[in-house]
Amino acid sequence: MVNELKECLKARLSELIAENTECIMNDKTNEVTNDDFLHFDAIENPETDKLQNLFNEYSNSSPNIPLKTFSEEIQKLYIKYNTSIPSSAHVERLFSARGQLFDERRGSMSDDNFKMSLLLKFNKYFE
Repeated sequence: MVNELKECLKARLSELIAENTECIMNDKTNEVTNDDFLHFDAIENPETDKLQNLFNEYSNSSPNIPLKTFSEEIQKLYIKYNTSIPSSAHVERLFSARGQLFDERRGSMSDDNFKMSLLLKFNKYFE
């Protein structure tokens, strides 16, 4: 009785495996998928269309066209994202790191000696 159940189970599993393999092979040959997980519906938004048109206008143009020929929105975006923020941090760091370089003992130091002293002072961080 147990052997008969085992044989019946093996036969049924073999049938199921064959059916699934056949379905998978058919799906691959037909290349039909019902997986809509990554399928998104198009969003109808006039603002999105406007931005898409602006992007297309800019991306389809020649790189040598001056900025003034583009629309005002593109000019604002260009200035916003392609302009560096003025900062004096590197200058402040330079003069705070100089320490005693402008002390009375070294007040008459030439430019070349100042540069060399500053370079030697910073080299200790890279050794």
